[in-house]
Amino acid sequence: MRTFDTKVTFKTIKNDIRKSDSAIREAVANAIDAKSKNIYIYVYTEQDKGALLTHNYFCLDIADDGVGIPTQKEDFEKAFCRYKVSEKKEKTNYGRRGKGRYTYLTLTKSPDNVVIYIKKDNQVNKILFQCKDHENIKIFNETTSEQITTKIKQPYTTLIQFKDLSREQLNIDEENIENYIDEIKNEIISFFADRIASKSINIYVNNDLIKIEQYTEKVIKDHKVTVENEDLSYTFIVDFYIWNDQVKLKSDRQKHVLFFDDKNILKAISPS
Repeated sequence: MRTFDTKVTFKTIKNDIRKSDSAIREAVANAIDAKSKNIYIYVYTEQDKGALLTHNYFCLDIADDGVGIPTQKEDFEKAFCRYKVSEKKEKTNYGRRGKGRYTYLTLTKSPDNVVIYIKKDNQVNKILFQCKDHENIKIFNETTSEQITTKIKQPYTTLIQFKDLSREQLNIDEENIENYIDEIKNEIISFFADRIASKSINIYVNNDLIKIEQYTEKVIKDHKVTVENEDLSYTFIVDFYIWNDQVKLKSDRQKHVLFFDDKNILKAISPS
C-alpha cells in the first residue's frame, strides 16, 4: 500500500469547495477528459442492520471506460494527489482547476465512505481516503484482489463508489430513488448537453441512456453562421437546442460554444 499526503486538510476542502461544485458532475467531466465513450451512473439503497436499529441509506456508483487514473507512484501523485494543481493542458478538457476530484469527499456523510477502483494493466487498484478536519488528507493506493460488488454490470476502467449520500449536497427534498435519479439526470443534461447531442458520449443513469430528445422542445439543425474576423471569414454549421420544462438550468452552468469538425470531433471551445 502506498500512502500519499496531499498537504491539504478536509476543513480547507469544505471551506473552499462551493455547494454548487458537484461531485457527480466532476466525476463525469473527469471521465470525459479521460476519453470515455460510456459512463454509467447507478443510485441504489443499502442497509446496515444494528443490534437495535436498521440504518437505510442511499449509495451511488459511477463507472466509465476511459483511460483511467494513472496508478504508478509518481504519475498518481501528480495526477491525483495535488490540490489546485492540474496536469490537464488541453483546452477541451473540462477540468483544469486541480480541485474537482476533492468534491468526491463532500458527497457522502463521511469522506471515509468514498472508494475508487482502477482496472489497468491486468491489475486492480483501490484508492481510499483518510480525512480529519485539522489533519492533512491522506490517500491510500493499493493493489487488491477483492471481489468488487457494484450495480453496474458493464465493462469499466474506473469505478467510484459513494456510500451514504448527503441529501443536502444533492438538493434532495425527499429521499427516494426517483428524486435522486431526476436530480442526477438534470445535472447531467444541463451541463453535458453538448456531448450528449453530438453523440460523442453515452451516459446512463440506472441503465437509462440519456437522450437529448427527452429534454428539448425544439431543435434547429444545420443553421449556418458566418463570423468575420479582420480579413478572414469563417462559416460554421450550428445546431440550436431549446429546452423543455424538464430541464432546470443552474445559475453556475458553464455555457460554452463548442466547435466540432465534420467527423464530430471536438476541435475548440470558447466562452459564449
